Amino acid sequence: MAWGPTLDKKRPLIEKFLKGWAMAQEAGVLDTKLTAAACRTVIPEQFENLDVGLRMINDSVYVTQLRRTKDYGELQPDVWAAIQPPYVKAGETKKEIDPAIFLDSSFTKAANDWTTDDVKAAMDA
Repeated sequence: MAWGPTLDKKRPLIEKFLKGWAMAQEAGVLDTKLTAAACRTVIPEQFENLDVGLRMINDSVYVTQLRRTKDYGELQPDVWAAIQPPYVKAGETKKEIDPAIFLDSSFTKAANDWTTDDVKAAMDA
């Protein structure tokens, strides 16, 4: 999420982040154990209980973050529309908002500006 008036200034940083996120997600699919080992090195506190850490990685790779579209970051306005009613009912938001107001497809190309070979080379490194 970014505030509209600052979007152009933040665009290069956001694009780099989304590209890195997409490549990391692909790395998790290509070699979940290697990805878990890298995460364990960087954030060892999340792996104090190895089973919990591995379950977290598997859930991220295969459940919560698994790409279900052609491209990483491809917009799914129907999903955003479908998740809003429970928040309105619970009083967390006042009303449903048309996803076209807040979804921005201009980052999708940058998020996918890599190949599987790029990911494999980074993993090998």
